[in-house]
Amino acid sequence: MAKVIALGACVTEFIKPTGWSAYCEEKAKHAGYGVYDRARTLNFKALTPKTVEILAKYNESIPGPGSLFSVQFHRDSGHPLDSVFSPRYDHYWCEIIATSLEKAGAEATDQWVLNLQRELVERDPENILDSAYVGFVDDGEVDLKWTFGAGLESLMAVKQRIDPENVFKKTVPRL
Repeated sequence: MAKVIALGACVTEFIKPTGWSAYCEEKAKHAGYGVYDRARTLNFKALTPKTVEILAKYNESIPGPGSLFSVQFHRDSGHPLDSVFSPRYDHYWCEIIATSLEKAGAEATDQWVLNLQRELVERDPENILDSAYVGFVDDGEVDLKWTFGAGLESLMAVKQRIDPENVFKKTVPRL
């Protein structure tokens, strides 16, 4: 965690197992609700020198209130959590919250997050995991066949049988 703390001013710093609702409550104190734009994520194998350098650079250019990034370490299944969402391997999850309190600032926050993601992927590609938390990616970024494999056909059949009028059209990922 010393690498993360060394990135610059930390708004909140704690190391402890945290449930999802407690994490969201803490994050809401800094990013808030009723904001413009969105959050994105990347998963890292490690906090490499390149990754730390890039995060430090973008920490200095956070576009304003409502934007931040959070780096969390997730343990593999050898350290089971009481959750179906337990990670399958050790990795760092970087949640990049690029939101603006004002509509006029949304474009700058969106550009900031896209530049940060692009630079991490281009400058330290071997460190970026190819998996993502599906609720944080755009529809066009999700390869349903890769995500669900042989189960996609069954999933789509169930979706069409249960929801023929597409009431649940806003599912994540969009089916």
